[in-house]
Amino acid sequence: MSDTGSSRQEAQPATVPATVLYSHYPYLTVGNLHKIPHQDVNYLEAQGCLHVPTRPMLDNFVEQYFTHVHVLLPLLNEGDFWDMYAQHGINTPSQDKMTLLVFQSMLFACCNVRQRESRALIPPASRSCLG
Repeated sequence: MSDTGSSRQEAQPATVPATVLYSHYPYLTVGNLHKIPHQDVNYLEAQGCLHVPTRPMLDNFVEQYFTHVHVLLPLLNEGDFWDMYAQHGINTPSQDKMTLLVFQSMLFACCNVRQRESRALIPPASRSCLG
């Protein structure tokens, strides 16, 4: 008889990352990142400051922003934004860009809107950071 308990590894459930590096999206930019010391950039990346949600969650946040926040405080042209946002996956990126700080500000402004519905899209392992 073999000892299957010690030789067999338990199957781990596949987890989908909740965030990706900002450069995953061609329309996001950080203009002065090259001027920051690499140790500081590494720290920002380790803290998640250069990350944004993955596409399904991001779509929800952006929809919430334009439904609930943009109508009260329009900071950008919605049509231009959707044209830029739709370029995800296109091989020839547009010249239209948005700074990561402005984009994260949009996400922050709508993060408490309809929180229960949005929370369902967030993987359980990532919910602890929401409080």
